[in-house]
Amino acid sequence: MAWKRGGQTEAHGPIKLTDAQLRLIPELLSHGAEAYGFRGEVWTCARVATVIWEEFGVSYHKAHVSHLLKHLRWTPQLPIERASQRDEAVIKRWRIQVWPELKKRYA
Repeated sequence: MAWKRGGQTEAHGPIKLTDAQLRLIPELLSHGAEAYGFRGEVWTCARVATVIWEEFGVSYHKAHVSHLLKHLRWTPQLPIERASQRDEAVIKRWRIQVWPELKKRYA
């Protein structure tokens, strides 16, 4: 991995998970927080740290988990899948025609 130097991240301490384990994290999180016994589907760094501990027996501070997730380009704010009802043509037209007018009106 490009961010690993001598077993450590460039600025954030030791790497404890293997590359294979790191690649599994998005897959594990895709099952949802409730699959791990959490109430609600919100992922927090503390919850992800708990999942890493349960799955791999590796302890991470919740602050370091955010660096791992950023490295994996995983953000809980972005849905992994798009809604089946989503109409890309309508969305594109709205962005081009409606949004600029709204932006002018309320800017």
